[in-house]
Amino acid sequence: MLGVFYFLVLLVFGLYAVLLLYFLAGWLQTPEPSLQKGYTPTTRVCVIIPARNEANNLPHLLNDLNNQIFPPDLWELIVVDDHSSDDTPAIATSFQKVRLISLAEVMGHEKTVAYKKKAIEAAISTTQAAWIITLDADVRVGAWWLHSMVQAIEENKAKWIAGPVQFPTPKTWFEHFQLFDFLTMQGITAAVISTHSGVMCNGANLAYNKQAYETVKGFEGIDQLASGDDMLLMQKIDARFPKQSLYVKQPDAIATTHYLPTLSAFFQQRIRWASKAKYFNDKKIQAILVVVLVCNMLWVILPALCLLHLIPWLFFFALVALQLFLEWRLLSSVLRFFQQGSSLGRFILLKFMHVPYILISGFWGMFGTYTWKDRTVQ
Repeated sequence: MLGVFYFLVLLVFGLYAVLLLYFLAGWLQTPEPSLQKGYTPTTRVCVIIPARNEANNLPHLLNDLNNQIFPPDLWELIVVDDHSSDDTPAIATSFQKVRLISLAEVMGHEKTVAYKKKAIEAAISTTQAAWIITLDADVRVGAWWLHSMVQAIEENKAKWIAGPVQFPTPKTWFEHFQLFDFLTMQGITAAVISTHSGVMCNGANLAYNKQAYETVKGFEGIDQLASGDDMLLMQKIDARFPKQSLYVKQPDAIATTHYLPTLSAFFQQRIRWASKAKYFNDKKIQAILVVVLVCNMLWVILPALCLLHLIPWLFFFALVALQLFLEWRLLSSVLRFFQQGSSLGRFILLKFMHVPYILISGFWGMFGTYTWKDRTVQ
């Protein structure tokens, strides 16, 4: 019986090690195109920003967008106000480039849980642009952001592209923890997209072809879910247009988001992300998530068995050392791209904090509730 247990443990850790090597290889093979400042874009795009009570963040992003080095006649900017109770609508209309849509007026008395999807859907229905780009209202972008995203669109035969997202330089241990967790996901996102082995993306910086969106009938079939305006929609597009995706591994394409201020807010966000997993049609991504979850469970189970003298500590430490080395190798490469390499010295200590977080958010996301934009979602 113990022999079977050893075999299963080695199988799980072995699968995880193979996944980490696969992610590392996929990240390293992701093309890093250079920004061509003399490039003349021709594609018309629509930038959509859903916003709910974003009066503190929206002015910074709109100023960034006002400073874009991009032909003004080739892009439009739509802010969709999602029932804000602050000055979000007034701030949006104070910027000349912005076209404001009130979701309350669009929806009337209609009830939904998918407010963000409704906001994006409302904006898309009013534009003739060939491509849609979505940004979260709390991100910041550089002056060449739009140019680099459109350059990627025009140089590749893709139907959707994932833009890179990162955090500013961390100052506290909690911010370092968020940075490691988030940028590891960025590395995996690039890897699965570049190898066409799955769908991962972040709606904070995402672009897709409008015709492809219309071909898959937009959010139809996933509009009963509060979240999933990014990954679940891209799964639909990817299923209809396989191997036509791209991760824009270009520094100028980065959107910088902010750290969550409290542990509660952090868990609410991650639980929301985890809650989408049970709706993934992509079996490969589901399998990856299962392996990651079981591997983290073993970090709790194996020490307990060691304390009971059922297995040797050397066995546990050998597996942990291998996993730490492979995770460090992947993370160090991703951190270098995002110019966050100085944070790497805290990796091992923060890894031990990462295990309970994965278990709590993973299981709560499957069975619990979360709060998003002051709304409680089952």
